[in-house]
Amino acid sequence: QNKFAAAAEAFRRYARDSAKSEQAPRALYSACAALHRADQYVESDELCGEFLGSYGKQELAPQALFLSGENRFLLKRYDQAAERYREFLQSGDKAADRVARAHYRLAWVARYAKRNAEALAELQQIDAAAAGEVIATEMKYLEGACRFETGKYADAVQALRAYLDAREHSRFGDDALLKLAVAEMKQDRKPQAAASLEQFLKAYPQSELLPQVQYQLAECYYDQKAYADAAAKYALVAGREPADELTPFALFGIGLCA
Repeated sequence: QNKFAAAAEAFRRYARDSAKSEQAPRALYSACAALHRADQYVESDELCGEFLGSYGKQELAPQALFLSGENRFLLKRYDQAAERYREFLQSGDKAADRVARAHYRLAWVARYAKRNAEALAELQQIDAAAAGEVIATEMKYLEGACRFETGKYADAVQALRAYLDAREHSRFGDDALLKLAVAEMKQDRKPQAAASLEQFLKAYPQSELLPQVQYQLAECYYDQKAYADAAAKYALVAGREPADELTPFALFGIGLCA
């Protein structure tokens, strides 16, 4: 990180000492990028603003807009990030990978704000081939999560299954598998849901979602009249310390199984 910060300072010094040089805009943008690489997102974004104020019509301006959006997104300033991404998309930049990533980020901004229809619309704008393998894969998770939240459970299952079938799905794998199982339950596909939840227990034994999975599996067993299995899973949830919002429901489930 120190080498990037040092590079940023050198580029910034050159840009200010040689402001009339043809290389000054590139040096200042390079300083913005180096600060971003150093994880100094606040400083990078401030310098992006300086770049855009001085060189807003220059050929590197679209890249500065995109980089500013990335800084703000990583700082969780989502509305401000969205503003920059939209400016970038209006700039006419032809870099297909950046265009795809901007739409992907806008989809997440909408998802965080629970605007699922808007998120899905942004996903439709993405050229998956240009986005690259990681984003093309994670798009499936995001689509599945949005379909799930809007009650489109069959579509959610299809998208989440596609994500889980991908070679690399570790980032959202546990949440995707839980959502897949619950979506299957919502479609009254209890055996399939139970199989997905049991798969979760094997694949993600350390997940923070484990209590929810155990509870959902207990519910699944109960609905299939496997009361002994249901009681055992309810007991795992009820016996956790400290108690949480699932505890009273688990205790009630144990009573129903008695």
